[in-house]
Amino acid sequence: MASITTKINDFLHSPKTREMVDKAKTAATNPENRQKIKQMQEKIASRTRGHGQHTPAPGSPDPNDVDQNPSSMPTSGYETDVAPDAGRADPGARPGS
Repeated sequence: MASITTKINDFLHSPKTREMVDKAKTAATNPENRQKIKQMQEKIASRTRGHGQHTPAPGSPDPNDVDQNPSSMPTSGYETDVAPDAGRADPGARPGS
């Protein structure tokens, strides 16, 4: 049985590989495909810039804007459902039970 490296080497030097390379070159010269490639490159590049450096969606709040009114920011709802001094519901109950 041929080793995997022998199979790969045979494939790389086969006429089928040359045909696939030529087909890829032809597709790469198509203006529509070039635009798709450019969009994909931009998408990947924006992912590699790191957290917090993406362009926010139009209309979304700017997390760096210090002039935002905190009272207008949405909350999880937990702050309004539970009083700060409520404590545990049953002080005699064991945690996790």
